[in-house]
Amino acid sequence: MHDISNLIQVLGGLLGAVATFFAVIHKSKKEEYDDIIDNLHIDIKDLKEERDSYKKEYQLEHEQRIEAEAESSELKKEIFVLNFKINELKK
Repeated sequence: MHDISNLIQVLGGLLGAVATFFAVIHKSKKEEYDDIIDNLHIDIKDLKEERDSYKKEYQLEHEQRIEAEAESSELKKEIFVLNFKINELKK
């Protein structure tokens, strides 16, 4: 029974040492993690600005396309009327 309790104590100490090792490594790389997170925030901010820029460009092109379609529709009506007049003059 004494051997089992010694084994449990040794395993517990080993587990504690491993946990301490990983905690030290994690703390030592915290600055790297902070830099990575800061860079991600900068990248996200840049991507949002780029998205907003594309959105504005799309809105402008959309408005221009609607205006062009309306103008095209009016010109088609004028062509139809002029073709009708030409056909009447030919008769």
